[in-house]
Amino acid sequence: MNTPSSDSKSNIVFSNSMNDSHSKSAGFWQQALDSIALVLAGTCAFHCLLLPLFVVFFPLLGKSVVNDPQFHFWMLFAVIPTTAIAVFLGCRKHKDKWVVGLSSAGLLLLILGVLIELSHHGHHHGHSHDHTEGISFGLENGISIIGGILMASAHIRNFRNCRSQNSDCHCEH
Repeated sequence: MNTPSSDSKSNIVFSNSMNDSHSKSAGFWQQALDSIALVLAGTCAFHCLLLPLFVVFFPLLGKSVVNDPQFHFWMLFAVIPTTAIAVFLGCRKHKDKWVVGLSSAGLLLLILGVLIELSHHGHHHGHSHDHTEGISFGLENGISIIGGILMASAHIRNFRNCRSQNSDCHCEH
């Protein structure tokens, strides 16, 4: 026969094991999302830095989806939820305000870069003699690259914070 104190102890143990399982699951997802976000940041950096060189050597690449003006929009569509969930899961445990600040600033710059790119292409109307095209291209790429660096820094810091806080963060190793 169970006494009230032994029942409460078993409930506490069961409750702690459930919380531990939930924390490990959250840690897995946080790590996976940080990793995905870093791959997305690398893809964006490759796109912004190396695509202009590849288009020179492989002109057909300029007509592909990779050179589409909405490429950054679709990347942003993937980055926003990935970053939001990874940062939330990590910061819920380690409470590092730098991760929130870096990822917020990075997202704002990425959004600004997309808005500049979309507004430029929206007003272009197919005219090939636009003298601001190079300035806009440089500005949107520069803003996007800085935003991507901030985002990558936030995800690396989030990932490391969770890994260094074994007992608190319960991230998978």
